Amino acid sequence: MGYDLQLVGGVLLLIFGFVGVANSYVDQRSPLYSLIGMLVGGALILWAWLLSGQTLTANQIPNAIFRVIGYWLY
Repeated sequence: MGYDLQLVGGVLLLIFGFVGVANSYVDQRSPLYSLIGMLVGGALILWAWLLSGQTLTANQIPNAIFRVIGYWLY
C-alpha cells in the first residue's frame, strides 16, 4: 500500500480535470483550475511511480483501486 493512495488520487484528479476542461470549453470559460488539477494528478502519478521503484505499469491501477477500497472498508 506504499503508493496506492497517490496512484488512485492522481488518476481521479486526472479524470475530473479532463472532464472539467471539457466542461470549461463548452461553457466558454477559463479551464485554469481544471488544468491545475490535472497537473497535480500527474504529479501524484509521478510520485507513485517513483515510490514503486519505477516499476509501475498501467495494469496495476485496478489492483491499487481495490486495495484502497479494501483499506477504507476495514
